[in-house]
Amino acid sequence: MSWIAWLVLVLSQEGIGVLRFRFAPEPSPYVQGVGHWIGPALAGILITYVTQGTAVLRRLFAWSPERRPIAALLLLILIPVLLVVERFGPVAPYMAVAQRQPFPIGALNLGLYLFLVAVNALPARGSPFPEEIGWRGLALPRLLVRFGPPRATLILGLAWWMWHLPLFWVTRWSGGFTWTHFLFFGLSTMSITVLYTVIYHISGGSVWCGIVNHSAHNTINPMYPWPTLQGRNGGTFTFDLTRQYVIVTFLTAMLLTVCTRGRLFSPRIHKGRHRDEDGQA
Repeated sequence: MSWIAWLVLVLSQEGIGVLRFRFAPEPSPYVQGVGHWIGPALAGILITYVTQGTAVLRRLFAWSPERRPIAALLLLILIPVLLVVERFGPVAPYMAVAQRQPFPIGALNLGLYLFLVAVNALPARGSPFPEEIGWRGLALPRLLVRFGPPRATLILGLAWWMWHLPLFWVTRWSGGFTWTHFLFFGLSTMSITVLYTVIYHISGGSVWCGIVNHSAHNTINPMYPWPTLQGRNGGTFTFDLTRQYVIVTFLTAMLLTVCTRGRLFSPRIHKGRHRDEDGQA
């Protein structure tokens, strides 16, 4: 359904230029509003309502459906902070060794960052709220029942990656389609899906932790652009935070998968509960 909504955007002057009009001032409201809500959210809610009724929908918005409220609360607080640590982790040692100066933590304006994470999580324009309703709120629990954590995560990661495909022809969203960008984005999406599954399990199936995690990712990129650092020879260079982030996320996802033997912190009772709900036990 999102692809149908985005077709006008792709055909416009923002995309391949078949239609002679341009979204002003930017295509973001249309992309994030229409595409996000009628795709993962509305489609998922309709399919779930028709096939499983309202009980599953009521469970969707519970704070922690698997009754891990403390773990969910801790994750909600820690996720935005851990993302900042991950983003600037390689920068701080470089500044300490090469430039002999401490990392300027005060310049990060963490208060504004946390405020924006909270605001962006609200169900408004640009919010990950509708995406997470569909991906982690409705799709992931059903996939876990049928395939188990490793395959469910792989399937959802592929679906999430391919869902973005039309937007790669929207210049102001992607900068233009290139195979390098597309494949790098895919690696990032697949890796981060593993982390989302881990968060889902530890929080007891809380969609709210997924929303905050997604909001923090969406906030941290524009707020903290690539820093320009001073080199040893007196020149400057740009620290590629995006590539560093993808590599760190991929390695973290692989480590979590190996250390948990593919269970990704899924409790033993977790799968059985979903089976009872779906009537498959």
